[in-house]
Amino acid sequence: MNKILGILIILIFHLPIIIFGKDSYIIINDNLDVDFLYNHLLKITNNLFNLSVSDTLYLVGENLKLSYIHSPLNFIKLFFLIFDSFDAYLINSIFVRIIGFIFMYFLINDHFNLNNKTSSLLVSISFSLAPIYTIYGLSLMGLPMILWSIINIYNRKHILTSYMLIALFPFYSLIQFSSPFIIFYLVLFLLYDCYNKKKINYDLVYPILIIFGAAIIANFNIISTLFLDNAEKSHRFLIGYEQYPSLKGILYKFFRVITFGDERSLFISIPIIVYIIVYIKRIKRLTAIILTFIIINTFILAVYPILYNELKIYELIPFNFSRFTYMNIFLFYLAFLTLINQKKFTYIVLFLSIFLNLIRNQEFIYNILPNSKAEIAHHIFNEDKIIMSVFPDQLINNKVEDFHQKGFYSYNEFYSEDLFDNIESFIGKPKSNYLISTIGINPSVTQFNGFRTINAYLVNYPQSLSNKLNRINNNNSVIRSNDLYIYSSEILSSCNNYCYKNNSPEILKNLDLNFHEMQESNIEYIFSSSKIILNDTNVLTELSCFENKKSPYKVFVYKLNKS
Repeated sequence: MNKILGILIILIFHLPIIIFGKDSYIIINDNLDVDFLYNHLLKITNNLFNLSVSDTLYLVGENLKLSYIHSPLNFIKLFFLIFDSFDAYLINSIFVRIIGFIFMYFLINDHFNLNNKTSSLLVSISFSLAPIYTIYGLSLMGLPMILWSIINIYNRKHILTSYMLIALFPFYSLIQFSSPFIIFYLVLFLLYDCYNKKKINYDLVYPILIIFGAAIIANFNIISTLFLDNAEKSHRFLIGYEQYPSLKGILYKFFRVITFGDERSLFISIPIIVYIIVYIKRIKRLTAIILTFIIINTFILAVYPILYNELKIYELIPFNFSRFTYMNIFLFYLAFLTLINQKKFTYIVLFLSIFLNLIRNQEFIYNILPNSKAEIAHHIFNEDKIIMSVFPDQLINNKVEDFHQKGFYSYNEFYSEDLFDNIESFIGKPKSNYLISTIGINPSVTQFNGFRTINAYLVNYPQSLSNKLNRINNNNSVIRSNDLYIYSSEILSSCNNYCYKNNSPEILKNLDLNFHEMQESNIEYIFSSSKIILNDTNVLTELSCFENKKSPYKVFVYKLNKS
């Protein structure tokens, strides 16, 4: 009965999105999750399950090889294969949270012996509603399943089921948020067990080998891009941090992340921290170890720019090991479970945690509030802004997280399919026959609508594409990040590359681009959020301007003239 109730609550949690459909607000709109976009593009180009590392996705860059973005063996793709992209996102989210709930419930009842079904239910519900990106699959919600399986194997129970779940995990998660960190913790536990027992416990060795092997198989083509040579090598070897955090900045970020989560997990841990403080005299050795890991994870994130730039271990440069903090949510719940009792204060903390998870979950809070109250919800996600309004900027010395910098619009508004259908009809030829670039308009939106777009937001791409965008930009902007944008100082100062009707400059007068390089790249059209005025009037021909009441965009379409 408890499991049915938990699943029902998860369905109710998603009910606003189900009711409003594509007119609802979902996380991919705000944070433009690239994994959603990749799966959508692969679906519409019939490349969803292509295993070839040499095949290309013609909608991104200059026919970007699938090996840079594509894990063809990820279970998430099944939803996109069967359903419309929006429905696939929603169904995957429900599925992931149900798995998180069920295995947290199993973990508590099988291995923590609370002897209280109400507490087990509330902890499991609270965990399953944590504010995370569910498009990452089981990267976080699958951690109770992994721990449940490991303990089973260690105790020689449910052996076959546990090994199967461990083997399947890398095929329904993202390697950059899960498997390496799980392996790290398992290796530590193996070493600890060997030290205590003075022998190797192969019941712990086999799960490590299985996760490692399965992760390699599931991500073999993406991993291969790290071993290419010269221009085809992954751009991730070029990524760097421009600014070191100050000591005060490190302390601030440590405090903010440990209490309010990071940009990928917005879990407010304050109720659990208060609970731990109240029952500090009951802290066991296991609790202390878990809390130590949370502190170490968060400290690594706070000082990562320094570690990253100073260690200069070039083989490790592509990997962002600051993402250990993604494990913090689960670790907080584990610490709580080691202390939990059956007093009223426990239930107060659990209900408060569930409440905070709901209001910090963008997909829930924004869909139940009327538009006139949206500004109230904005403040829930702006702890940076609130603290910086009290203290001077120098205290922080960290990049401010703005969860709405990419706009605040419904799924239909953000992708504006009707508007871009009108542009396609106006141009009058198949979109596969021409290449465009965007200025001030998010390239992911045009790619979502099927336009071949040379600029992009990509988490992995060849250095040759970075070099080409640098040449187009006349090296005004050295691209060493995931952002491959056409550079405009006026756009950057006005709307930071994400422009809409309400924030885009009316006219671009100082556009300094290498149009010859754009012609050499076979770019035929430019979609701009602003009217472009050039000294050389022969370079561009303005064709038309497109907008409608349902879209937040105003799109000026230019044809790039051949020299």
